[in-house]
Amino acid sequence: MQVEKPVQEFSLTRRDVYDNQFKLERLELINTIQHFVISMLDISKEKKLELVYLLAEKLYPIKTICRVLGMKTSTFYHDKNKKPEVYIIDEIDDEFKPLIQSIFNESDGRFGGRKIPIQLVKVGILPTLNINNYCLIIRLLNQSLLEEAVWIMFLSNPFSVL
Repeated sequence: MQVEKPVQEFSLTRRDVYDNQFKLERLELINTIQHFVISMLDISKEKKLELVYLLAEKLYPIKTICRVLGMKTSTFYHDKNKKPEVYIIDEIDDEFKPLIQSIFNESDGRFGGRKIPIQLVKVGILPTLNINNYCLIIRLLNQSLLEEAVWIMFLSNPFSVL
């Protein structure tokens, strides 16, 4: 013998349906007005991204934020995952290039990838010698010599490089 469980009835009156429809229409109207105002504000992409980051910290869904701001979610994720503009290795390169070039010029082109790191250790710029220092010096020396060689070749015959 099965005992029938009482079913809780969910009843809506016509008045409840009317009230909910009215609230829904009002929210849709507010949403449309917000979309219109935001599209007319002419906010830059950077400002929109700042807003997305700010609202995402408050745990709002990113997809919804981007939709309200009229921005694609891929724009946000592209900005979030982008690589830094200046790498640490570029800063090191900018620091060492003039030093390497000056040592190379002082030796009248006789010092290369082996003797320049030794000179930098003697001066106290590099703490120790290791293979990474040699590779760094050789790479920077090759870059600067290649730039000079191209420039000299361009001055001697400007149409040969083109």
